[in-house]
Amino acid sequence: MRLAPAFGLLSVLAVTVLAPATARAGNDDSFFQGNEAAMLGGAVAAVGYGPGLLWYNPAGLGSNTRNRLELSGSVFTLRIRRLDPFVRVGITDEQTIEKQLRGTSFVTAPSALSFVRQLSPRLTAGFGVFVPVQESFDAGSDFSRDVAAADGRSISVSGDVAQTVQRTRYHAGPGFGYRVSDRFRIGASLFFVYETASLTARINAQDFRERAGDPSLIDSFATGLDVRANVTRMALELVLGAQWEPVRGFHLGFAVRGPRFRLKDEEEYDDLFFQGTDTTDISDPENPVVSEGEYVYLRDRSTASFNDVTSPLAAPMRFVFGVGYSRARLRMGVEVDVSHQLLGALIGYERQWNARFGVAFRVSDETEIGMGLFTDRAATFADPLEVAAIDYYGASLGLKLDTPVGLSDDEQEESGASRLVFRTTVGLRYAVGIGDWEPFEVDLTEDGTMSEGGLVDVIFHEVGLYLGSGLDF
Repeated sequence: MRLAPAFGLLSVLAVTVLAPATARAGNDDSFFQGNEAAMLGGAVAAVGYGPGLLWYNPAGLGSNTRNRLELSGSVFTLRIRRLDPFVRVGITDEQTIEKQLRGTSFVTAPSALSFVRQLSPRLTAGFGVFVPVQESFDAGSDFSRDVAAADGRSISVSGDVAQTVQRTRYHAGPGFGYRVSDRFRIGASLFFVYETASLTARINAQDFRERAGDPSLIDSFATGLDVRANVTRMALELVLGAQWEPVRGFHLGFAVRGPRFRLKDEEEYDDLFFQGTDTTDISDPENPVVSEGEYVYLRDRSTASFNDVTSPLAAPMRFVFGVGYSRARLRMGVEVDVSHQLLGALIGYERQWNARFGVAFRVSDETEIGMGLFTDRAATFADPLEVAAIDYYGASLGLKLDTPVGLSDDEQEESGASRLVFRTTVGLRYAVGIGDWEPFEVDLTEDGTMSEGGLVDVIFHEVGLYLGSGLDF
């Protein structure tokens, strides 16, 4: 049997499993980090002021006049993914099996918990915990087919493919906003970043085919690859921001996220490869004879750490430029953010840009309605823990309800100074993802030279329900 040519399968499988695409399916802005972001589609760098600005632009805290507590999360995010094909199996030079995958998954993420307190008329400080990334992908497919080769020989093929990816990233830390003047504010946040990611991928395949020129001999071939990878990252990330109101009602915002300095960055990798062949003589169907076969087991374990890379940065710096308009009954924001290219890291980044637009109308003293448009384009590449290279384009709707509660009958209550304000925010987020996927390639052809099909186009859909609560006191 073709044990030596089949060694080509190892490289085909390894390349397919370890570099399936160029960016993850769940990007850095998959969830809104706060109530104002849910109302304005994330376009808050110029006109935001709530606790969520610890994440987006801490300068916005400088306009805060109250103590605020905010808890928000994505109640659910429905992700619908179609990968066609998910796996491609070459049997002969002329015949290939292709299997598609249609997957549906639900993700629940506690997006943000933040608290800010006014320390003086000009200074507000706070602390926040944010979860910008939570990815879960679990898919599998089996395949089987009986075919006839060009020379009439019968071939039976079967096997299965499975992949699981889990990724979560947390940011936690303090921040402050300072009102330099009535129209100019600055701020900063410092986050401790903890990220975990894991991948498992498995391919098993078997085929049985008649020996050319002697159909009484059945050549059997089995192969498998089991890959496991785990990444742990710890880092410090600095966020700086400014807001300026050059003309009453007209706002400019600027924020820079990063640099994110590595504290610990480690990747553990383990793969096990198996390949074996034997031949069965069925000239006597009552007493088939199996010859002694050839078998190969290969195992590779490795660890990469911060000391193995050249860059001290764990992510590129992102620069956010925003323009907004804010009056009593209307808020509107438009912003663009760009990131630079970063190499020499365990995960590399290419240059990328995103844009956001949002508008909110206050229809009464207690009710505000908002909507937004946004992009969430992929920015990473050369990462083994990826599903597909996806750029998302989406829209959002939001509803905010304020419920003031008086604490006394004092005259100050009429001005709201002694009132508690309970806030409920409900948002709906939809995004369509367009990008590339590289299918699993399994080469069972006799010469081991199955041609790779390259990338295929995929479309993903995400629908998310956001629920946020807040308290002003």
